[in-house]
Amino acid sequence: MNLGYSPFFLLAILAVLLAFTVWTYRRTVPDVGQTKVVLGALRFAALGIVAFLLFRPAIRTAEEVSLPPLLAVLVDGSESLSITGGSQTDSLETIRQMLDALPLEDIPGEVRLYNFGSIASPVPLQEFPDSVAFDQQRTNFSSALEFVRDDLQDENLGAVLLISDGRHNTGRNPLFVAERYPAPVYTVVLGDTTIRRDLLIESVVSNDIGYVNTAIPIRVTIRTDGYETAAVSVAVSVDGVVTDSKTVTVTEARNEASVDLSFVPVSPGFKRVRVSTTRLDGESTYRNNTDVLSVRVLDRRKRILHLASGPGPDVAAMSQILASNTDFEVRTVVQKSSQEYYGSLAIDSLSTYDLIVLSGYPGQNADQRVVDGVVRAATEGTPLLFLVRRNTNLGLLASKMSSVMAVRPDMIRADYFDVTFTPTPIGTQHTIMEGIELGQQEWLQLSPLSQNNSRWRLAPDARALATSTVRGIDIESPLLVSLQRSGYRSVGVLASGFWRWRNVPENVEDLASTYQRLIENVVQ
Repeated sequence: MNLGYSPFFLLAILAVLLAFTVWTYRRTVPDVGQTKVVLGALRFAALGIVAFLLFRPAIRTAEEVSLPPLLAVLVDGSESLSITGGSQTDSLETIRQMLDALPLEDIPGEVRLYNFGSIASPVPLQEFPDSVAFDQQRTNFSSALEFVRDDLQDENLGAVLLISDGRHNTGRNPLFVAERYPAPVYTVVLGDTTIRRDLLIESVVSNDIGYVNTAIPIRVTIRTDGYETAAVSVAVSVDGVVTDSKTVTVTEARNEASVDLSFVPVSPGFKRVRVSTTRLDGESTYRNNTDVLSVRVLDRRKRILHLASGPGPDVAAMSQILASNTDFEVRTVVQKSSQEYYGSLAIDSLSTYDLIVLSGYPGQNADQRVVDGVVRAATEGTPLLFLVRRNTNLGLLASKMSSVMAVRPDMIRADYFDVTFTPTPIGTQHTIMEGIELGQQEWLQLSPLSQNNSRWRLAPDARALATSTVRGIDIESPLLVSLQRSGYRSVGVLASGFWRWRNVPENVEDLASTYQRLIENVVQ
């Protein structure tokens, strides 16, 4: 039992009440004899109970339930594991030996087995390995970890053992999930380190959305292993008809090459685009010589939501650039107060837009419902273009939106300083910088930008396309960051003042279109 105040204080009060009761009944008129002892005892008991209740007594009971820890074993069931592991039989045998080597008798709890690829599902241990097949085409680590966490939320999850070849190619970045995971995650990498003769399509990059009678670019990256030289033909076909093809030569010294192809859709709808390469003699497998992607073809303009944290010259410049392109259907919404906006905003329809441009949003008075709606839309695949402004709420950005951003503030500071936009070597080759061929001196002729002094942390699969230069010294602070993940894209611009780029002196008038070209490349 616990009291709201010290029990010694209660004893002191009871002593005072006892003395008061004795003094009150020491003599009575008329004299009631021994009855006054009973009356005094009743009064003392009543006053004592009242005093005891005023001390707020509480009886607490504690029940201790001991749950043995569980070990969750996640087995990668994607096709790539049967390739890197030698064969499906070899991979299953390796996993079986691994599970047999676990000291199950020393584990106080039990082992739960899960098979995963694009989705995860529990597998009874007694049904392994018959219930595991390497037939899933995608590997989603984050979804698998979240499935295990939710499946075992009422049990004591002690640790997760992840068995895979490490080829994550869809879903959210698993590092974001692992950072907040309730149990440690241990990894075991399977695969043969011996170089196999092989030609494979390493990546296929294209727009998720296209338009009728408008060419959709496709960049295909191929790689060869174990070949001194090879001429490889890369083709794109839609509905069984080849729309474009090119031949590229790869060598042992330069065994990776990128090919730019395209196709022009003639009707709206989802188009299944197949990318394939020629087959080389002696390849370990031909299954990675093809890749398939889906492109949504629309017969209307791209719908863009421009959501701003408040009025300003950068917001006006962005609105003018977006409105000047006839291929865009733009809705501009500017926050007026925490619940009011210039322009209408339907939170439930955010995922219907083809792109969300955040000009400084979320601001200091951002509506949490709108922030959640933006995150939900991005999680469902809506691309984001984020631009920092002086009124951006960096704390809210870090706590609520970091999972869908290409970059997040790691150490927030309030001050700003002037910087120069400097493309990185990767940035100069990126499609976002296409058509912008400026030299170092020409970049210096553009007006300086205002950048927040916070320390920024890139997502693990993001790339810095431009950094900040101060007085000719590259401080290696990211300024333009691009994140491209399967089914999702995000771009972060970590400075403000781009509107000045559109107001340049007459002697550098050719540079006035730089910002517009940059934004149009990002949107496309």
